[in-house]
Amino acid sequence: MSLSQNQKNHNNSVKNEAYSADCYKLKKHKFQRKPQHVVDLGANFGWFSLLASETCPDAIVHGYEMVEENYNIAANHLKDKKNINLVWGIVIGENKVTKLRLHGGSNLGGHKVVHESSEFYTGIHHDPDTDRLKQVSVGDIVQHTVGDIFNKNNIDYIDFLKMDIEGSEYEVMDYIFKNNLSKRILHIAMEVHGRDEKDAAGKRLPGDSKQFTWLKDQCNKHFDQAEFKGNYAYLSNKLENKNE
Repeated sequence: MSLSQNQKNHNNSVKNEAYSADCYKLKKHKFQRKPQHVVDLGANFGWFSLLASETCPDAIVHGYEMVEENYNIAANHLKDKKNINLVWGIVIGENKVTKLRLHGGSNLGGHKVVHESSEFYTGIHHDPDTDRLKQVSVGDIVQHTVGDIFNKNNIDYIDFLKMDIEGSEYEVMDYIFKNNLSKRILHIAMEVHGRDEKDAAGKRLPGDSKQFTWLKDQCNKHFDQAEFKGNYAYLSNKLENKNE
């Protein structure tokens, strides 16, 4: 599959970050059981899914990517990996996605969404005429909750959940908390967006944003270990039944 120069540049960047540098610390992670299910939310070009496939060869890797172009590149990239189940779809919380906000520049992982109704910043509706991102209809893209992922794939526990979904992590984590799913997720590594408050001119204000403060508080309540380091969060729960 031929890639444009922009896609090649992005591919190299994601490979270095997610695969070579292992920014989600998958290779360093000490699993509580032989891993069976790894979930990749925001699969992009597929580099984390590939790393998971190689690191956990006996597990099934469930990857989700909402942008069709990225999904097609990932699908071609991972076509020979039998333990990867790659899905073109959006992972949501309680609120449906109504629009995609596509990044027109070099950041092919910077695509965002607008939720139908959300207390978090993905619920903000942007004027299409002034939005720096291109707004398009969500179309026929299937929307999945984390509960759907558990049920459709017959998952008992998610051994490792990687999440890089450009701000939608607040919606997804809120769904996980409200539906008591955190104890069935043994580890999460995610990139956290929207950590700062900004004024009307877009200038950062001191301190953490309200949504980031909320996220840290809830993670500390629902996970046995919660570490926030820079742009990343690493969350772990103990496996309740060691015989699983």
